Amino acid sequence: GKALTATNEKGEFEVSLSSSQSTLVFSSVGYEDAQVKVQQQSFINVTLQQSSGSTNDVVVTALGIKKDRRSVGYAISTVKGDELLKSGATLNPFLALYGKAAGVGVNIGASGPMGGLKLNIRGNVSLNSSSNLRPLFVIDGAIISDRSTSIGGSVGAGYDYGSNINDINSEDIESIEILKGAKATVLYGTDAANGVVLITTKSGRNVKGFGMSGSFQYTVERPKSYLELQDQYSLGDNIYDTAYTTLNGQQVRAIANKRYSFGPKFDGANVMFYDSSIVKNTPHDSYGDLFRTGNSYNANVAIAGSTEKGSLRASYTNYRYNDITSPNSWQQRNTFSFNGNIKASKLASFDLITNIYNIVSQNRRENNNNLYLDETGYKRDLTNYGVPNAVANIGQYMWAYDKNRQKDDKFHIVTTAKTTLNFSKHVFFTGQFGLDYDNTNYESKTS
Repeated sequence: GKALTATNEKGEFEVSLSSSQSTLVFSSVGYEDAQVKVQQQSFINVTLQQSSGSTNDVVVTALGIKKDRRSVGYAISTVKGDELLKSGATLNPFLALYGKAAGVGVNIGASGPMGGLKLNIRGNVSLNSSSNLRPLFVIDGAIISDRSTSIGGSVGAGYDYGSNINDINSEDIESIEILKGAKATVLYGTDAANGVVLITTKSGRNVKGFGMSGSFQYTVERPKSYLELQDQYSLGDNIYDTAYTTLNGQQVRAIANKRYSFGPKFDGANVMFYDSSIVKNTPHDSYGDLFRTGNSYNANVAIAGSTEKGSLRASYTNYRYNDITSPNSWQQRNTFSFNGNIKASKLASFDLITNIYNIVSQNRRENNNNLYLDETGYKRDLTNYGVPNAVANIGQYMWAYDKNRQKDDKFHIVTTAKTTLNFSKHVFFTGQFGLDYDNTNYESKTS
């Protein structure tokens, strides 16, 4: 017969052998097997050699079950947490998935990093625009509420608040497994028809003793590219389309109230602006004026460790993001993460994983420009200026998001509690409870 045993966290083991059992076989996923003759030895020290081409052999599958990748009969993409942080922590951790997982498409909308994103597995499509093509998101066994988000309404009227997956902290992610195909997702039912994204948060299981770590990141951002607009010709239908008006009894040249920029060349001459002020007829950076230099900082501190009786990890992250569109557009995040495991006996072990998020956002993705401020700092009245309706609408939009305050304060908690009973090496029972709860308060201040 065979005698089977397993090592503890320190690699120590005990086994009783009969006189006919003279050879020990050591095996571990990702390493070459080793055979050792026992003879008269009572203490054996063995070092296993890593198997070539076997990195990342253990994957997390449906319901959190860990398997050897070679034994899984369906496609799984794995992204380690360290890969998500190579270019720095992002406001939305799934933005860092771009180009890291085969068959996974990641797109962000006009709402920027504070809004939702589109994550598509294997190019799922539908002729019905209202169809849900998003995968199911699961954190440590808890299914996450992933509400559809969009920007709607007239100019500046809609907000994209994202969904609960926006709140996940990059610093706390151990790995992300993406399950593809029906065989991979069958245990989650129809909700997983478009695939499953399994997020495993960091724990202290692989840390010997107790230790502390910290990190700080500061980033600066600017728009990468703008629309390429011509800067040779002013407003007008053709090069002879020169507009004039009367100001204080004198005829003066004015900026044409036209939609197209096929007018006379910019010549630096004096022209009357829409507010009756005299300006130079020169090109200006219309798009550059809408943006500023944005920045963000991320500070994280964590303690972690393990013993034979269990493991523990606790971390706190403070993240501040200042958008490129206005000083009044920002998001402040405070995240607390706890992952604890207790081995009560050889039979029973208990796990508790909690992630608490507090996210305060103000003026999500607005624009900023002083075109609609008069010399006293108040909103300029353009009623009699004769500007196009499109310009007036943009002005209303810019005023609202530069001067008003639209704030949302969100509390979000994701908790998983798990009990595991090990009856033998191959027979065990797991009971698990998962909670995803969020509550948001909204505040509006109008100038």
